[in-house]
Amino acid sequence: MFITTVIRDTVILKPQFFHKDHISAIEDEIHFRYCNKILPDVGLCIGIYDFISIGDPSIYPNQQGSCFVDTTFRLIIFRPFIGETITGRIMSADPETGLRIAIGFFNDIYIPPYLLAQPCQYDDDTNQWNWVYEDNTLPYAYPQEIRFRVNAIQFNTMIDSTPPKYIDERKKLMEQQQHEGEQKQEEQKEEKPPMIIYGRVNEPGLGLTSWWAPSEESQMEETNE
Repeated sequence: MFITTVIRDTVILKPQFFHKDHISAIEDEIHFRYCNKILPDVGLCIGIYDFISIGDPSIYPNQQGSCFVDTTFRLIIFRPFIGETITGRIMSADPETGLRIAIGFFNDIYIPPYLLAQPCQYDDDTNQWNWVYEDNTLPYAYPQEIRFRVNAIQFNTMIDSTPPKYIDERKKLMEQQQHEGEQKQEEQKEEKPPMIIYGRVNEPGLGLTSWWAPSEESQMEETNE
């Protein structure tokens, strides 16, 4: 679930932080810059694991007295591997996107309908998905604990590399009208989270943990052993 990754970066320390211990000031700046942020194609940064190297501080002109420190360090990253089994809680259900799961510090986990236990049905009255097992209807109810397997991880990054272009004053009104229409469309669109985990619960032992609770007989047998 957690990995470490090596980062090389130049940490900038402003003069108001010079009273701090040198290592503590660098660590605070790294925490501010990286922690609780998504690194593209890497994962969610949790914190610093350790320092590999810390260079000598350098001060350059026209930088308001700030010092620059070349630093190499390792970060603790949340990035579960494909096939890993994780336990979370159901946050919501949707007829199109399926279930949304949270694990405390990360809540962009989705289980699409086709990866739920089959056959399944969505109940519009209760706003929840149900697994129809033989003659029983087992609901994926909020906020029940659920065990799922990681099926895929998706990173969403948007970089606008289009250079600014000259706008003819004669076409300015037309461009403004077009821009307003595009802006309304963009507002209607939901921004995708920078990191999404897709899970599956269509295997034995997955789904609500209450479905697979050990029976009293098995518990007695384990106690006797």
